[in-house]
Amino acid sequence: DALSVREADLVMRLRIGAPERCLLLAQSNLANTYQRLGRLDDALRLRQDAYFGTLRLDGEESRNTFLEANNYAADLRCLERFEEVKRLLRRLMPVARRVLG
Repeated sequence: DALSVREADLVMRLRIGAPERCLLLAQSNLANTYQRLGRLDDALRLRQDAYFGTLRLDGEESRNTFLEANNYAADLRCLERFEEVKRLLRRLMPVARRVLG
């Protein structure tokens, strides 16, 4: 069962004090699993943490940050939180234009 594996992976990484980047990856993977299972609120909570953690670690111009922001926006869209999607994307678009051309 993918869910139990992803949950156990995150708990193990937390317990052993894994680097934050590894924790963020585990959170993102678990969010993907929650999303596939229709647990959208759980997915969004983890996705938000993964996005803001990646933003803090890598900065707003990082490819990883863009990927996490895209996933975060997609989860917000699935929950029909369109105003939040617009706010997020309005912040990201000028940075994406500058960085990606």
